[in-house]
Amino acid sequence: MSNSITEPESSLSVKKVEDFLLLHPDFFVGRDNLLEQLKIPHKRGSALSLVERQLEIFRDRDAKLQDNLKLLISNGKNNDRNFTSIRKLTLSLLESRDIDQALEAVNDSLNHDFNIEFHKLILFSDQPKELPVRIESRDIAESVLGTILSDKTVFCGRLDEKQTRFLFGKNAEQIKYLAVAPLNFPECIGILVLGSSDKKQFKDKVGVLFISYIGDMLCRHFVHLIHLSNKKKLSSKKKK
Repeated sequence: MSNSITEPESSLSVKKVEDFLLLHPDFFVGRDNLLEQLKIPHKRGSALSLVERQLEIFRDRDAKLQDNLKLLISNGKNNDRNFTSIRKLTLSLLESRDIDQALEAVNDSLNHDFNIEFHKLILFSDQPKELPVRIESRDIAESVLGTILSDKTVFCGRLDEKQTRFLFGKNAEQIKYLAVAPLNFPECIGILVLGSSDKKQFKDKVGVLFISYIGDMLCRHFVHLIHLSNKKKLSSKKKK
């Protein structure tokens, strides 16, 4: 009978050796000669000693840890920039006295602080309004965009040509990826649309969270400014 530990009938099985080594992780301490003689097949075809294989594993793990650390640092820096940009936008909106100033603050922030290539703010109304912003019928928007509006959450991805052209017009061909943030108060009164030629933009969860926050903030502020504008118009008519 063969003494090979790979045979199940052997008294010394692979499982027993494995269990023994797990119970005695210091077994190879002081047995350097044994470590050097043990060989492990390598994917390149050559054989490595156990020590060499362990060093290779440690190097691979260290490289992965370094990559993860760099990613965490990069994400942290991006988050800091986003928080700083949102704080600046919030203060600018609070200082704005009318819709024109608010729109200027939004455009400046998206262009220069968030580096968004393409963006549109669209409000929904079936009645024409004298506002310096694009107005669309909600029914028309829903017929084109479908469930993107009814979901009431930020949509990130690609849309078909008709949908992209509805949102961005002549710039549609340059849009590879976009985000649509509904302005809910509590019903959807409009959308903030961000477009990019970079397919990777708007994909991470943190980015979506910031977009959602910006949409909520804009919605409440514009509702407030529109209400003030309507009050001024009514007051002006009464005086006449």
